[in-house]
Amino acid sequence: MKKKFMNMILRIVKKEKNYNEDEIEVMKYAIECIYLTGTKIIVITMLAYILGIFHEYLLFILFYAPLRLLSFGWHANTSKECWIISISAFILIPYLCSILNIPLYVKIIALVMCLVVYSLYAPADTKKRPIVSSKRRLFFKVSTLIILFIYSYYIIRNSNLISNVMLASLLYQSLLINPLIYKISHQSFNNYKAYNLSE
Repeated sequence: MKKKFMNMILRIVKKEKNYNEDEIEVMKYAIECIYLTGTKIIVITMLAYILGIFHEYLLFILFYAPLRLLSFGWHANTSKECWIISISAFILIPYLCSILNIPLYVKIIALVMCLVVYSLYAPADTKKRPIVSSKRRLFFKVSTLIILFIYSYYIIRNSNLISNVMLASLLYQSLLINPLIYKISHQSFNNYKAYNLSE
């Protein structure tokens, strides 16, 4: 199914212009990412609806997406691994957010830990997508920290589902930008350091 989808898109794109091999490889990678992300979203959304946690799931997506977009982070080594982790995280985390009552002191400890991790490691790039520009890295770090402070303000002042989801989003993403997960999965960290460019 994936190959059929990719070949169909490539045939449509090739009609518009002649592309060289490098450009085609980049397009193949982009199309594959779109396909895998799209199918995962459809399947996980359906699961969340069936399990009765659709509202919690949507909230988690809403608060997690900006963190992921700005601080980047770890990617699974294989598509199968990605499916397992994505389904586990995007179903289990929203469910836990709906049933847990987290004490304030636990929230504060967790937020301090997140602040340390984001300050040290955001944004965390990958080998395929190194963030070479120092200006871009600074922009992503500052933007991520602004979101963290906004979430933290709400989390400390409220004890409800949204507060839980915000905290879970921060904690989950802090795991995905931590060098430990890169080490465990045998992936390189701080990939931008392999480049001499600074801008």
